[in-house]
Amino acid sequence: MRIRWLMFSTLMAVVGLAASGCAGQGGSNAALESALAQLQADGAYPATRRCLPSERFDAVTVLDDQHLLFRSTGGEAWINALRTRCTGLQRGHELEFRGNGTRICNLDAADAVNRFMLWWRSGPVCTLGMFHRLSEDQAQLIRDAG
Repeated sequence: MRIRWLMFSTLMAVVGLAASGCAGQGGSNAALESALAQLQADGAYPATRRCLPSERFDAVTVLDDQHLLFRSTGGEAWINALRTRCTGLQRGHELEFRGNGTRICNLDAADAVNRFMLWWRSGPVCTLGMFHRLSEDQAQLIRDAG
């Protein structure tokens, strides 16, 4: 079963990120890259999970071609580092997650789709990695990078 997550470029203020902030199309965001590198170097996340319940999320934002940010209905923030860089993945893509319908897991596929009016264009297919919960400080680091 496919679970569709819509990416609204103007409404996707995940953990306080402004839509004009991270991972612009065609360019890089040095502050975001630095923040993500620091998170990876620290490696100390409050929790790491293989799977998370799919109904738990109300927003997913593409940070760059290898990182997705999930925001839960309870205000938690989770980052997912894709298994490999997903060339062509960018802000504005809608993501369709391939899974069992009740949870999203490591190694599940996410199809990126670019929608313009009634036209759909297939984008890259990306493979999810582990989910890492962000602490308040880590979430603030991502917010500041935006």
